[in-house]
Amino acid sequence: MDLENIHLGTIRTIRDITEDGQLKHEEVWNLADFRRINPEAQTKWPGKKLWPIVQQVIEDDVFTNDEMRMSAKDRLIGSDTI
Repeated sequence: MDLENIHLGTIRTIRDITEDGQLKHEEVWNLADFRRINPEAQTKWPGKKLWPIVQQVIEDDVFTNDEMRMSAKDRLIGSDTI
């Protein structure tokens, strides 16, 4: 695992958001704000895989089952594709 391709701030932010096992609307916006002020997070794992999903949620203001499945799949197998 190449640590230079991992954005630890994104991992910490995701852990904070998912700590209670629920994803709230406000937390998605907080994640988007984190992305905006940390552009490097968009180019490294896990943000590189996560940001397109977050962007879609923000654009349509809905976190669909498909987006949830993509996010969960990336959490389970995404670490292999850093």
